[in-house]
Amino acid sequence: MEASFKKSYASLGADRLVLLWLGVWWIANLVQAGFTELANDEAYYHMFAERLAWGYFDHPPVTALLVWAGERLFGGELGVRFFFTVLQPLYLWILWRLVRPADADRRDAALFTVVSASTLMLQLYGFIAVPDGPLMFTTALFLLTFKWFSENRRRAWLWMGIAMALMAYSKYHGALVVLFALAANPRQLLRPALYSSGAVALLLLVPHLVWQYEHDWASFAYHLSGRNSVFRPGYVVEFLANMLVVFNPFFVPLYVQAWRKVKPQTPVGRALKLLPVAFIVFFMLSSLRGYVQPQWVIVSCFGLVCVLFAYARRHPRTRRYVMRAGGVTVGLIVLVRLVMIFNPLGIRFEVFNNPESCAAIAADPASPSLNLAQAVQITAYEMHMALMAAEGHEGELYDWQSRFEHEQPASVEAVEGFFRHWEEAMTACGVHDPANPKFLMPITRRLFGRSGLTQTEIDLLRGICAAIIRPKRERKGSKTGA
Repeated sequence: MEASFKKSYASLGADRLVLLWLGVWWIANLVQAGFTELANDEAYYHMFAERLAWGYFDHPPVTALLVWAGERLFGGELGVRFFFTVLQPLYLWILWRLVRPADADRRDAALFTVVSASTLMLQLYGFIAVPDGPLMFTTALFLLTFKWFSENRRRAWLWMGIAMALMAYSKYHGALVVLFALAANPRQLLRPALYSSGAVALLLLVPHLVWQYEHDWASFAYHLSGRNSVFRPGYVVEFLANMLVVFNPFFVPLYVQAWRKVKPQTPVGRALKLLPVAFIVFFMLSSLRGYVQPQWVIVSCFGLVCVLFAYARRHPRTRRYVMRAGGVTVGLIVLVRLVMIFNPLGIRFEVFNNPESCAAIAADPASPSLNLAQAVQITAYEMHMALMAAEGHEGELYDWQSRFEHEQPASVEAVEGFFRHWEEAMTACGVHDPANPKFLMPITRRLFGRSGLTQTEIDLLRGICAAIIRPKRERKGSKTGA
């Protein structure tokens, strides 16, 4: 049997060998996804998935949609993460097809697999449920369609427009991918089909833009100005230090050398080469006005894998070093992954250790009571849910929730519209004085807030408000109830 396996393995071509190892990597990600506790951000996106929408405060909707779909198939951590594990082998396969030499052999397949697998950021973001996974997949789709577009393939502009829209629905950083790809290929700006592609993307984004309009462009305001902070040298230093670590510290000099020496001849190759430098410089400048998270440059992985692969396959000594150092890196990664699952040493992983984190939220000197209240609220909720499950009432509705079995509660916008209408009606009949408001509106909000209004009830109350606001002379002679 062993001899048969070796023979079958030896018969695999370059493409099948890459597929095999991507499959092994995916299985490892599945195991990791099922046995590693959710990170803080993942719990946040799980809450997004509880109520699907075309947008959320700080992210577009694809992450929530993938979490929601996964939870329909599986429970627990695996349900939250399942579709994110599926995306990684898909986008790495697309990358292989983009960088694959025409004469690729088994050694090229092994080199590509080792370079990819030893990229630390790809290892972590291959199994956790965050927007970076969908961004990587949709970026790969965009690069593939951009290749087709540059080759003048039929309807490539349409597929590229769809890919751009998917990037925007995944993470707003997708806009930078388009910008830098065009900066590397300015001649593409002269093609009218490019603007048709942009129109397709804009058309597909209409639902999200409508959501943003209805919510005062909250996401754009947050990302463009809400994250701004004062300049701190530590932000820049930490960002640069992270850049030396998050890809592969053993390869940093090779990344620089490969980027200098590799001269791509195709538009997609030039785009891939520009992405690492453009993203790192852009976010280094961003660190001058606030903290920058290292995973924001994750798209750089595509370009670094591309140039290092192209350089190493032409230089035997570099190839040997990459294979050896990459093998050591993968071995260390396997050990860290096992520790994350079984934790035999009792190491505390801050991000993946939420029960202890909830009970030990660090108090901000400016608002300690707020942080304490949040910690108590989360802990009390988890205790309550555990008791409900122990008593056999898991999933049951509360009394107030049963009101909405036949009619959904009114939206926040509808309730706020009613409160404005109510204030106008109370002013019209002399009960409320806007110049001296006292307590009418706060009491009204508490009263109706406790009742949990439905849309039908909102419509009824607003009809009463409209009748109050009408001048008395307009109501003279109207039919009144007995």
